[in-house]
Amino acid sequence: MNTQHDHKHDHPQAHRSSPRGMSAGHLLKLFLMNAVLFGACGAFAGMIMGDWVPAGNQLRFLSAVALIPFVLALVATILHAKAGNWTSADNMSERFFGGKPQ
Repeated sequence: MNTQHDHKHDHPQAHRSSPRGMSAGHLLKLFLMNAVLFGACGAFAGMIMGDWVPAGNQLRFLSAVALIPFVLALVATILHAKAGNWTSADNMSERFFGGKPQ
């Protein structure tokens, strides 16, 4: 008989097994954090590649640089919500907007 107590099951975050455990407000915070992170990467890539864009395609290029990070942030948030696990990304998104991680 094992007398050691398994602390993993006592953690309140271990009980989050479905997207229903995450509030809409938290998912919005997570999406905004993802949008900022992916947007920063897109802006950096846009700065680097912007010099090589032909003269007539700058608007298309800027649209892609803005749209692709937005779509990536949306997909990342949806996949994270479907996984239903509370991770360090959730803690970071709560801290990013002044909340306390759960």
